[in-house]
Amino acid sequence: MVWGNSDNQAAVDGWIHRLRTNDPHFVSLHIMAARRLTTDQFAQLFAALAHNHTLTQLYCSGHAQSDASLTALADALSQYNHTLQSLTLGDPQLVAHASNGVQALCTAIGINKSLQLLDWSHCGLGTAEDEAVAGRLGQSLENMLARSSSLSEVVLSHNALDDTMVKHVVAGVRANGIAQGALTSLDLSYNELGPDAITSLASALVPAIARTPKHGLHELNLAGNPGMGVAGMAQLGCTLARPESTCRKIVLSDCHAATTTTTTDDADAETGTKRATMGDAFLAALSETSSDVSAATLDLEEIKLDRCAVTVAGARHLAQLLGRPGNRLCEMTLRGNALGDEGARQLAVPIVPLPDAAQGHTITASITGISLDLSENAITDDGLAALLVSDASSIAQLILYGNQIALSEAFVKRVAAAWTSPQAALTLLDLSGNKIDTAGFERLADALIAGALPRLCKLELAGNVDVTKDEAAKTAWRDIAARITDARPQLVLLWC
Repeated sequence: MVWGNSDNQAAVDGWIHRLRTNDPHFVSLHIMAARRLTTDQFAQLFAALAHNHTLTQLYCSGHAQSDASLTALADALSQYNHTLQSLTLGDPQLVAHASNGVQALCTAIGINKSLQLLDWSHCGLGTAEDEAVAGRLGQSLENMLARSSSLSEVVLSHNALDDTMVKHVVAGVRANGIAQGALTSLDLSYNELGPDAITSLASALVPAIARTPKHGLHELNLAGNPGMGVAGMAQLGCTLARPESTCRKIVLSDCHAATTTTTTDDADAETGTKRATMGDAFLAALSETSSDVSAATLDLEEIKLDRCAVTVAGARHLAQLLGRPGNRLCEMTLRGNALGDEGARQLAVPIVPLPDAAQGHTITASITGISLDLSENAITDDGLAALLVSDASSIAQLILYGNQIALSEAFVKRVAAAWTSPQAALTLLDLSGNKIDTAGFERLADALIAGALPRLCKLELAGNVDVTKDEAAKTAWRDIAARITDARPQLVLLWC
């Protein structure tokens, strides 16, 4: 990877020479934003890329571009270069300064046969004030996605894309899937999506014709789009629960707008109303719709709902989903919500074992068992105890950073039988940033040395006691950690 030095023109000349001579070691060029190259210098660099067949990664985000520089890159990608696999490019003024170049580059990428990753985040793609320009840009994005046979991952985050622009993007994604293209991952996070965008996305997530497992949109990132609203999130949940959905991973963090709805479920006894959050609405729709089509399996494997105001009601719906046959969920992240101990108790349910490849499906998660992240949810010893003493033995990774867990004597007595059981499946436990004092750590050490959590491979406890300011505590924790390491040398322990 090349980062450069203070002499910009000398560096550019060096890069150009290495590109033109096909230096076999020159496979990645990362130009830091702090280095200010001119658009003319970029035009020279991109022109040199035309006949190069060694560079596979090009990162120049945060740099201004011009129509001329982007046209030079477009010429290289459309006619000559068949080696570049990853392109990260642009700055917030890209459309304002080089809209014609963006359109030319879209055409070139649609033709190119090697590019797999395109990262156009923070490029102002949705900021064109002229409606005609915006329309042309939208159509160019659509055509690029529809025609590309090599793109597998496209990142369009932080671009102020609204529902109109997203309709163009979705049309391209849908066409790519119909043509059995390679596109499987789309990032539309932190844009300006509304409910209409979800209606459009449904057509890409649920294909009109059957697709092989290899094709279709598998990963979708819609984080930071609270404009979708409760209705949009509910519609998305319904869509993902359908057996035809191709999606395996959904990211919906930072979607926390709320509205008041009239309902009898979890309703206030006097008013009949409740505060429905976007997170709860998504989980309710996902659970209820999948129940209606219970004969089929739910192929969704990973859900991220950080800071979506998920409450106990949402946890209840997720628990119902986890306990249902045909469920393939194996990684759930719900950081910074409002679960508390009751939410943890709701999730302490028997989890139906994941299906194996013999049943015609391969789990893409990198772990065996369930990964559950409930960080920053005001969970105490009671909530942790509920998770440990439950029959949810499929939980392999439990992340509880930033809660209020203390590991009291009462807690240790309550979980003593459960966490010494051979069935205890935990391989990773993260209790960092909680309320564990030296006595609590001592109690945990005694349990681990006695055989608690026999499969545990990694334990994280940093941030419970400020060992940088309390020398006595630092010494005590070091001694306790040494005891654990002596007894269980294979356990990775992070405590400071």
